[in-house]
Amino acid sequence: MAIIINSALIQKYLDRRCTLEERAAVELFLQQEGSEQLLASIMEGHMTTDMEEAAGKTGYVLDEETWKKRMHARLKALPQDGGKVRRMAIWQKVAIVVAVIAGVSGIKYGLRKNVHQAVESLAMLEKTNPKGQRAIITLTDGSVVHLGNQSTLQYPEDFAAGKREVILEGEAFFDVKEDPAKPFIVRTGKVMTEVLGTSFRIKAFKDIPVEVAVATGKVRVDKEDNGQVVSLGILTAGKQLAYDENEMKTVWTEVDVKDVEEWTKARLAFNNSTLSDITKELERWYNVDITINNKAKANKRLTVTLFASAPLERTLKLLAAGNNFQYTIKQQSITIY
Repeated sequence: MAIIINSALIQKYLDRRCTLEERAAVELFLQQEGSEQLLASIMEGHMTTDMEEAAGKTGYVLDEETWKKRMHARLKALPQDGGKVRRMAIWQKVAIVVAVIAGVSGIKYGLRKNVHQAVESLAMLEKTNPKGQRAIITLTDGSVVHLGNQSTLQYPEDFAAGKREVILEGEAFFDVKEDPAKPFIVRTGKVMTEVLGTSFRIKAFKDIPVEVAVATGKVRVDKEDNGQVVSLGILTAGKQLAYDENEMKTVWTEVDVKDVEEWTKARLAFNNSTLSDITKELERWYNVDITINNKAKANKRLTVTLFASAPLERTLKLLAAGNNFQYTIKQQSITIY
């Protein structure tokens, strides 16, 4: 039976009462052009009801900014199993609708037009690379992104006035066109890297520190902390910053600019890295699974430069030659012992 999308069903979704099938249908609808009109109608009703209830209980009028914060908190509590980038696109659309409604202080005239224009400016595109695959993306401002393996870039079809902003999960090298009037911002979770025109590499995979390394120019790295923006530092060419969200720790190191730039050519430079970390990188580049059956060898630290453009077996032979380990290859699985 087809699921009909209407105000009642979207309200049910916001209340977290949908079945899995209903939730999937609503999320698909919310990604489509024009869904902001129904959203705006529902959010208007929410604001009116919430303000009336607040006035009845406390005698005070609930201001639009407080309502907006409450609604954002409610939206963040929605189920989180729909895929990170898709959820982010839905969240952005709903957040824009909430902001526009709160911004017009309940004035109905022109509201639908304002909402539609705001959501239209979102127009996000997405590129995802699986293991073993890379891509080069040229943005509308002329900036070039070398997107790595097992990585996703979300970016606007056209940049809005005043800023250029993209979202990265994974690893990429950015060569940003200079435009002092429009800063370029890369969001990686709570960490934001802002530049005017430069080249740099960002590594932001799940459960490991976010790394930012600069090849040319200068970048500023910030993080979001309880609604506040906290500066982690300013990097110049040859500097790298690694921020560990779990330990709230920032580590600064110097890097060879060549190592940063030539990552785009599959040149992988490891400096005092564990064999375990190196094999995780090789898994992404070669689309394989690597198991290390010896804990001591997995934790052994190495300084080595590898070229992922070479055949996998040649890379493994080079790595094994000076590090006293053997390996077996069975289709896409490698065992090191």
